[in-house]
Amino acid sequence: MSNNNRQSNMELLRILSIIGVLFLHYNDPTYGAAYNYTIYGSINLIILDLFQAFSICAVNVFILISGYFLVNSNTRSLFKPVKLLFEVFFITIVNYAYLVASGKYYLSLLAYLYSVSTLYWFIGIYISLYLISPFINVIVNNINRKSMTVLVILLVVLFSIQPTAIDLTNFITDDNFNYFSNIGYYGSQAGFTIVNFVMMYTIGGVLRACKDRVTSVPKSRYLLGYIILSIIVDFVNQFTSIAIAYSTPVIVAQATMLFCFFMCIDLGSSKIINFLSASTFTVYCTHIYFFPLYNIPQYATATPLISLVHVVLTVFSIYLICTVFHFLYSLITEPVFNKLRPLIEKTKYKVE
Repeated sequence: MSNNNRQSNMELLRILSIIGVLFLHYNDPTYGAAYNYTIYGSINLIILDLFQAFSICAVNVFILISGYFLVNSNTRSLFKPVKLLFEVFFITIVNYAYLVASGKYYLSLLAYLYSVSTLYWFIGIYISLYLISPFINVIVNNINRKSMTVLVILLVVLFSIQPTAIDLTNFITDDNFNYFSNIGYYGSQAGFTIVNFVMMYTIGGVLRACKDRVTSVPKSRYLLGYIILSIIVDFVNQFTSIAIAYSTPVIVAQATMLFCFFMCIDLGSSKIINFLSASTFTVYCTHIYFFPLYNIPQYATATPLISLVHVVLTVFSIYLICTVFHFLYSLITEPVFNKLRPLIEKTKYKVE
C-alpha cells in the first residue's frame, strides 16, 4: 500500500471523526442539547445514545492521526499554532460581534475571553502537544519494538486504567479518592488533559512504526472490535458517565481499533478526500454556532424516524456549510499567511 493511499485513508478517518464530533455536540447540553429534550427511555434516546457511543472516540482518533503523521518530523515552528489561533479568534470575534449587535450579549472583553476558553479547550491542549511532540518522537524513533510495547503498556496502565479505576471507586463509594490518581488531584478529568493527548499521540506514532504488524491482522477484526467496544460503551453509559470519558481503557481501545481498521484499508489516492479533510479544523471551530438554527427541541420529541432523519441531516448539512466557509476563509487569509510565513518560520526549531 502506497504512502499516498495511506494518507487518503487517514484523511477520510479525519473527516469521519469531525462528523463524529458533530453527532456528539448535537446531543451535548451546551450545544445542540438534544439530550435535554428527549424523553427518558424513548426510542429517540436510544438513537442518540448509539450515535454517541459510536462517535465518542472521535477526539482520541484525531490525536492518533496526529501521532501517525507527525512522528517522523522533529521540526516545529509557531506558524501552525499562529494560524490556528488566528482562525479561532476570527470566528469567535465575528460570532461575538453578532451577539452584541443583536442585543443578546453586552460588550465585555472578559465575557468574550471566557466564551473562547470554554468552547475551545481542545485548541490550547493540541497546540501544546504539537510543540512538545518532537521530544516524544525522539523517544519513539530511538527505541526498539519491545521497548515501544513496554512504553504503550505503561502509558495505558498509568494514565488510563489506573485513573479510571479511581473514577469508578469514587462512583461506587460516593467518596473522593482523586488524590490517588496518576493524572492529578481532580482525577482523570474525563481525558480532557494533555496527559491523555500525549498518550494517544504516542500510540499513534508507535502504530505507524509497527504498521507491518498492524496491517498483518485481518481488518475485519479491527472493525468488529470497534463495534463491540462501542456497544459496551453504550451499555455501561446507562449506569455511569465514566463510560464516555476519553481516557477510559475502553474508549482508548475503541479509537485504536477504528484507527487500525483505516490503516488496513486501501482507498487509493483521493484528491477529493484530501481536499475535504483540509476543512476539519474550521468545521470544529464553527459548527457549534449553527445548532440553534435547526429547532432541535421539536425534533427531539418527534417520531423516531423523523428524529433520526433530523439528526443525520443536521449533522451533514452543518458539516457542508462549515466546509464551504472554510474555503471562503482560506481564499481570504492564505495570501496573507503566505507573506507572513517567512517571518513566523524564524521561530522554527528541530529536536535531535
